[in-house]
Amino acid sequence: MLKYCLRENLLTAGGILRLTGSRLKFDASDEAQGVFLIPADGGDAVRCAVVAENKPARLMVMVPADIKPGAYYAEVRTKTGSNRQLTKMLKTGRFSKLLEAALPV
Repeated sequence: MLKYCLRENLLTAGGILRLTGSRLKFDASDEAQGVFLIPADGGDAVRCAVVAENKPARLMVMVPADIKPGAYYAEVRTKTGSNRQLTKMLKTGRFSKLLEAALPV
């Protein structure tokens, strides 16, 4: 479950996105897992490949430098379940508010 996103719902290309919640930790080496930015208009998901912090209650990732301006949902995909046990099923949590990506100043 995602609870909080840093910077009042603003995404900056090359900036840091911080998410807090529970059961957020993921295997960064698995391309199916991680933090993804999902365009609100239904385009392809963008994976945040650079991970600064990957803990069960807090994630910090770099917003891709080539992100296009627009509205996005932040989504965490993980195979980690309760008691930090790995599961075979991919679990998804989405931050409920839209995040706005703007061109860097």
